[in-house]
Amino acid sequence: MIGTPFMVASTNLVFEVPLTLTQGAIAMLPFFIKDFVITMGAAVLLPKILGRISVVNSSIPTHNSPQ
Repeated sequence: MIGTPFMVASTNLVFEVPLTLTQGAIAMLPFFIKDFVITMGAAVLLPKILGRISVVNSSIPTHNSPQ
């Protein structure tokens, strides 16, 4: 949402290479696909990771009793 228009603007202004927003989006397509796959993998794994963290936290004894 932010990176593609920034790339198009910087390509047009700094490098003086004419690039449309559509061309910029097509150039970024491999990165969109990679980011989508990583995000879906994280969404699948996160509940499992959080479940394991809560099991570990519940098995750790607390030492809040006065001595």
